[in-house]
Amino acid sequence: MQALVRLVAKAGGDPIPDELRALPPARLPGADARPVAAANDDGVTPGARSVGTREVEAAAGGGAVNLDEAPVKGPVWFRRDWLDGHGIDPTLSVVISVRGESMEPTLPAGSKILVDRTRTRRRAGRIFVVTTEEGLVVKRLERRGRQWFLVSDHPSWEPVPWPREAEVVGEVRWASRTFE
Repeated sequence: MQALVRLVAKAGGDPIPDELRALPPARLPGADARPVAAANDDGVTPGARSVGTREVEAAAGGGAVNLDEAPVKGPVWFRRDWLDGHGIDPTLSVVISVRGESMEPTLPAGSKILVDRTRTRRRAGRIFVVTTEEGLVVKRLERRGRQWFLVSDHPSWEPVPWPREAEVVGEVRWASRTFE
């Protein structure tokens, strides 16, 4: 393992932290549970980086709790080349859940989203997690003239003018969902 850590560090990568050692290979759910990524001899899946998960939901309707106060859960693994290709630093990102219907069909309730906390500059048309007086919300941002709005993708929810106290937590860069 030490040789691998030295090799990764020499190549300009991150040293492999202790919590990544001896991880089982990733498996698909289902009866056969066949491996989808083989771990190397040290039990670390090569080319993967973890992003921390917080036990919090960004509400697509009414707000939720503060992100930084939410308990940390286990990691979600992403391919390193995918993260690098999108300019995402996994140490400055977080995976959280979506609650509510206002961002459907784009982000149904229960979706997981990767929030890049380095991207806090508002950009029209992009989806962001925002802290408001109501709590943590996930919305698309829209600009009309000089005014910004929090916009839901669900047609029955009206756009809301940017609240004075609102702060961008980060941009949503990836989403997943489970079909039931």
